[in-house]
Amino acid sequence: MICRKGSGVRLGAQPGTDGSVTVGDVRPRKERVRKPMAQHGIRARHKRKYIATTDSNHDLPVAANLLERNFSPTAPNQVWTSDITYVATAEGWLYLAVIIDLFSR
Repeated sequence: MICRKGSGVRLGAQPGTDGSVTVGDVRPRKERVRKPMAQHGIRARHKRKYIATTDSNHDLPVAANLLERNFSPTAPNQVWTSDITYVATAEGWLYLAVIIDLFSR
């Protein structure tokens, strides 16, 4: 099919308003999509279920809030903070920890 510029004809798969893909006015069925995906080794990525990892309903002792949101110390070596994160690499997980003095921030 030959299309001229400005003819208003759209070819190929077009995204729908809900994010689904349609070809023309027809939405492809799951089996029609599943088979070519399996042949090419393509797998769908599922959204993970949210899992809460913090349990605040306990009677265990809680450390005192010594900082009391004072994030602007007046001299060095008064307030230190830290954080840890995980970075996925080709060799596995890399753990990155950072410790900083809030005065130099």
